[in-house]
Amino acid sequence: MCISNNLVALVRGSSHGQLASLERLLGMLIEGDYITGSVIKSLWDTFQQSTADSALAVQVLSMVASSSPTIINNNFDLLVRTGLSTTTTNATGNVCIYHSATLLPLSVHYVII
Repeated sequence: MCISNNLVALVRGSSHGQLASLERLLGMLIEGDYITGSVIKSLWDTFQQSTADSALAVQVLSMVASSSPTIINNNFDLLVRTGLSTTTTNATGNVCIYHSATLLPLSVHYVII
């Protein structure tokens, strides 16, 4: 839980350049098996909560999914149910919907191939 909280904190307030660097770093960590399933589960748990951190957690999951699309397939129902059915109309809800929607093509691409 601590690692996932720290990843969410890294995303909070980061510039576009910093986010791009973080995405690259997360890809390297995923490829090296340094990010465990418990970290990914904790990010999904944070995503399910209706807090400002849920939008940040799905943003981190989006970064991780570019290197490991299987994390989306394993949680596809959760992604659709939570990310696309949010009733929040503020900026946090919009960010959550945006990042959830960007993950859907990754899962479809993975299933087709």
